[in-house]
Amino acid sequence: YNVEGKIIQMTSTGAAGFLPVEITAARIKNRWVITKATVTSGLWKEGKASNGQAFQYPDRLLVQYISAQEWPPVVEILPGTFSCNESGGVNAAIARRMVDDRVYCVKTESEGAAGSVYYTYSYVAQKGDNLAKVSFTLRYVNCQNYSEPQDRICQAEREAFDLDGIVDKIVQTIK
Repeated sequence: YNVEGKIIQMTSTGAAGFLPVEITAARIKNRWVITKATVTSGLWKEGKASNGQAFQYPDRLLVQYISAQEWPPVVEILPGTFSCNESGGVNAAIARRMVDDRVYCVKTESEGAAGSVYYTYSYVAQKGDNLAKVSFTLRYVNCQNYSEPQDRICQAEREAFDLDGIVDKIVQTIK
């Protein structure tokens, strides 16, 4: 038997992404045994930071109701020491976030459009003697625009989506 599915990538804060997988199973002596498992696409691609350092990022987010608008992310390596002046407003906020054992300063700006909200993110973290800044824009559809069960599925996807974990993985790949 051949089965197609997804491997869910988990971090301490939830799902960080999915990898498509094909599994082949066979019945051997009254037991089902996986005889082959293949990740069917290369999800992570390589990019170059502002200083030429390589980093990896997911080619796509593998979610249905959240889409990347400015992607791949822009990665900058900047001189400096980490600090984060938290603030909040109607369409913009700056917050300190812990992801595993790393601290990020996250700036979020939002702009509404018909049926969607666009969020522009800038994550900054200490990376060695420098700062790593990862910036991008995502589009979140308004789940309430859908009827049951699609609105519930949309909301569940949004709650399970671990953006902090994805960005942390990107920062950890900077070489």
